[in-house]
Amino acid sequence: MDVFCGIDRAEDHHDVALVDRDGGLLARLRITDDAAGLARLLELLAGHGDSPEGPVPVAIETPRGLLVACLGACQMAGCVQDHSSGEGVHRCL
Repeated sequence: MDVFCGIDRAEDHHDVALVDRDGGLLARLRITDDAAGLARLLELLAGHGDSPEGPVPVAIETPRGLLVACLGACQMAGCVQDHSSGEGVHRCL
């Protein structure tokens, strides 16, 4: 695994960062909290090697919202947990 994704969630937009194994910034993107934003996120992930065989792990600080629901509805298996906010956070990988 060489690429990791972190998402800072807000009500109407989300800030996305992709980093490499050493923490170097690969990409930064602000997306909207709608289908268009999800499509941009999925395009960004795919452009950095995300696939069913080799998913890019995604950590997001909340277990709720449209983005989390859509990411969780994917057909891949696995989970990234982040409890820094005191809530279980995940994405099906």
